[in-house]
Amino acid sequence: MRIEMAAVGPDHADDNGVIVILINLLGIAKGIKMRLLVNCSYAKTGVRGAQPDAS
Repeated sequence: MRIEMAAVGPDHADDNGVIVILINLLGIAKGIKMRLLVNCSYAKTGVRGAQPDAS
């Protein structure tokens, strides 16, 4: 899932925190094993990279 959010700032940080909490609660409720990676960089040679807030 990819969610586009507001530019970096207080509103962005607030939205990010709420989304991370909701996804974690869903995983707990459904018994889904998850790992949370914060500010992780992803890159593939010849393809553009990405740096999501959380993945």
